Amino acid sequence: MSAKFYSIIRNIIISSLLTTVTVLAISFQDTSNQLNLFPNIIGNAKIDSLNSYASRLKNSDSDLRMQIGQQCYSLSKSNDYKLGIVQSLKNISKSYKLQEKTDSAIITGKKALTFIDNNENLELSAELNSSIAGLYTSYFQFDSAYTYYNIAVGKAIKLKDSTSVPNLLHSSGLIRWRQGKFNKAIQLYKTSLRYNEKLGVDSLTVKSLNNIGAAYYHLGNKELALEYYINASEVRRRYNSSGSPVIDNNIGLVYLDLNDTLMAFNYFESALDIAKKTNHTLGEGYSYLNFGDLYFKKKKYSMAIEYYNKSKLHYEKLNDINANAKILNKIGQVYFETNQTKLAETKFLGAYKKSKVNGLKLTQTESLINLCRIQILHGKNEKKLSNSDDTRKKLDLAFELAREGDFVNSTLKIFLLNSQFYETLKDYKNSLKYHQNYNNLKDSLFNEQRIRIVSNTKSKYDADRKEKENSNLKYVNNIQKLEIENKQKVSNYIITFTIFSFFLIIYL
Repeated sequence: MSAKFYSIIRNIIISSLLTTVTVLAISFQDTSNQLNLFPNIIGNAKIDSLNSYASRLKNSDSDLRMQIGQQCYSLSKSNDYKLGIVQSLKNISKSYKLQEKTDSAIITGKKALTFIDNNENLELSAELNSSIAGLYTSYFQFDSAYTYYNIAVGKAIKLKDSTSVPNLLHSSGLIRWRQGKFNKAIQLYKTSLRYNEKLGVDSLTVKSLNNIGAAYYHLGNKELALEYYINASEVRRRYNSSGSPVIDNNIGLVYLDLNDTLMAFNYFESALDIAKKTNHTLGEGYSYLNFGDLYFKKKKYSMAIEYYNKSKLHYEKLNDINANAKILNKIGQVYFETNQTKLAETKFLGAYKKSKVNGLKLTQTESLINLCRIQILHGKNEKKLSNSDDTRKKLDLAFELAREGDFVNSTLKIFLLNSQFYETLKDYKNSLKYHQNYNNLKDSLFNEQRIRIVSNTKSKYDADRKEKENSNLKYVNNIQKLEIENKQKVSNYIITFTIFSFFLIIYL
């Protein structure tokens, strides 16, 4: 019985080995055949054909793309064929990217650029610079990413490529936005918007309008943000009646800031419904995040935590480190409000570390503010701030980051915290100074908002007045035109009658 059993096992193993060998042989043969494509083409034409074939391969065929790229690189080097070298290195870089070997992808992409003449192959140069910028973005090396996007924009402008230019400008704007440089982001988004409006592509116009609104929102200009969001929503509905979960969420956030929780709830609910119907992971995560903010505002803290955690799961699927750091801060704030300061501190520290490592300055600033809040609270409770030097360093660093990024709302919080910090130290002179700074900035922002409202109202009034004037002018012009036409008709009748009478008299 046992001999028979071992015989069966042996046969199964041999059969499996034969199958594996056969599959490997077929696989090797397929790869070998693909590497020996275009047997009737020789020289540089064969290199071009192979490179073109490799560039069209599926993402899942990254190994084959790599093998063909390396083969083409060797052939190109032998023939001293620069264009072939560049194309093969581009394919190798793409393979590294697909294999998540980002460093190797960047190095290979840069190497390809060294073989390109600045005055030739502008399209290829723009493509490579854009690809390298994208790789740096995935590494959160935003300054390097911005530099390469900027070069790509320059190449695309020289090519007069009206499609690539707005997309590259948009990518550059997104880099500045992620760095917290919102004013610079707005400039880039607006330039991109002008191109997109000329192209007449509504989907790209919507993207630009929404991002301009998001930048204004972070600068504290809620009125302008809402204006751009609504404009984006109206343009989107030209080609998609269901609306956008991201834009609806953005509009809801503005209403939440204006304390209109009912309108905010309606927009968040609409956004979540659209996101679920369309399997929009970002839309779902964003909706849950905003519901968390809504319940936090209503002081329904357990529900806020529930929705923040739901949101976190969706952003983890997207590998969005910025959003996850932000959520850690928000969960920490819930624990802080419910006097669970140890848990709050853990979340704030987690958010700070993530932000610092990945160069996310806005989230880093907010994390420092939250950590200082805990330390100052402990100082008040103990009637003595035991770690005053550490708190002062954190406040100074937070202020420096807020100043660099022009984070006005963060600066307001820092001034108020400094005032509380020096009050805890019984340094009432400095406490008063920072409180005055806080009030001055708050008044300045309030006055700026009033001026903006008056300015916008005046602009709308002027626009309406000009429109009415233009309408009146058109009306007057039409009347004058009709009068001229009538006079011309009368004149023609008289001339015709005179000529007819003249011939009649001659005839008689």
